[in-house]
Amino acid sequence: PQDYAEARKWYLKAAEQGHADAQFNLGVLYNNGQGAPQDYGEARKWYLKAADQGLASAQNNLGIMYKNGKGVALDDAEAAVWFRKAAEQGDADAQYSLGFAYLRGTGVERDSTEAAHWWRTAAMQGRAAAQYAYGYLSSRGEGVSLNLDKAVMWYQKAATQGYSWAEYALGSHYVLGLGVERDPAQAAKWFQLVAREDDYAAAAESFAGQAENGEDDAQFFLGMMYQLGHGVPQDDAKALEWFQKAADHGYVVAQIRLDQMIQSGQGVARDIDEP
Repeated sequence: PQDYAEARKWYLKAAEQGHADAQFNLGVLYNNGQGAPQDYGEARKWYLKAADQGLASAQNNLGIMYKNGKGVALDDAEAAVWFRKAAEQGDADAQYSLGFAYLRGTGVERDSTEAAHWWRTAAMQGRAAAQYAYGYLSSRGEGVSLNLDKAVMWYQKAATQGYSWAEYALGSHYVLGLGVERDPAQAAKWFQLVAREDDYAAAAESFAGQAENGEDDAQFFLGMMYQLGHGVPQDDAKALEWFQKAADHGYVVAQIRLDQMIQSGQGVARDIDEP
């Protein structure tokens, strides 16, 4: 087993001599409570020393501390400052976080084009969450041109890395034939990966929580789960409700599916505008 107390002793010696990597590693030990009691203040102190020397990983971790309000007062603007410093040095985690800040307008002025830029940059480095996120923007035409083929391509990259939201997105696109040829066998393959990793009930619970918070992709996925009976009882009317919510937020795939259901009379027995 790793001796964190011994590691901390040697990191401290090097950190006090100004070695940025040691300062960062010492910050990680304090942050995680390894080799010493957890101490976010000490973690911040050592991260800051390393960050001031330009170490991107320390800059990113400072951004996380400000984003979460651990060891410091929660400060989205300060978080964005540190994420940007790390992102500009090529840190994919920071690039992903900065993209989120731009999409949500937290700590920076909302700018979906900047969000797309940073997510694509992180996606090109293989960050699965960023690959999914850039695919999401492509499926909405937000910050980038609407392109369902490109959305599917990025979902495929993220899904291949086991990113469950991308797996479910990919399965949904294969079911509906949007951005890809309709292929029930491929849809089943990707859905089964979600079920095996999470099981459908857990996935449905996760999507439901995000859907209630207004996340349009989660609303669409929850609609698909109700339509297909994945982790919830099959219910076209509830599927229609969630597709409507996602469509109202501008989620193009949900708008297409909603129109398909209405045209075919699926789930329209009840008034979806009723609470």
